Amino acid sequence: MELFKLSKIIILEIVMKNLFLIATIVAMPYALFATSPYAQSAQRKVVEQPADCSHLSKKEQAFAINLSNPMRMIFCQKMTKEQRAEAMTYVQEGKRLGKSITPDQAVQRTMDEAKAKVKSGQSYKKSPSSRSNGHGY
Repeated sequence: MELFKLSKIIILEIVMKNLFLIATIVAMPYALFATSPYAQSAQRKVVEQPADCSHLSKKEQAFAINLSNPMRMIFCQKMTKEQRAEAMTYVQEGKRLGKSITPDQAVQRTMDEAKAKVKSGQSYKKSPSSRSNGHGY
């Protein structure tokens, strides 16, 4: 009787180890795929789809071409007309004054300032030129 119980325990342990081994073998391809260059490439393609800027003016579209994909998405889809004008003004004034600011930096700066205004409760209706003096441009 004791030998029968012992054999059941041994068989149960073997089955459990095999189940663990099978689960590991089944899960391995999924874990390997998630870290493979193919999976990372597929993820990048989803993230890097270009934003639709067709509703913008020709001048805004020309500016958007120089933006990285994430900044283009913000510029074309999230920013107001006033914010887009402000970002473009930052780049133009920077060039005029010999200070280099990239289009991406201008969009980021405009969004950072918009967030700060929202936090302070100010309206965002100021013109871009009235804001430039306080920023070194």
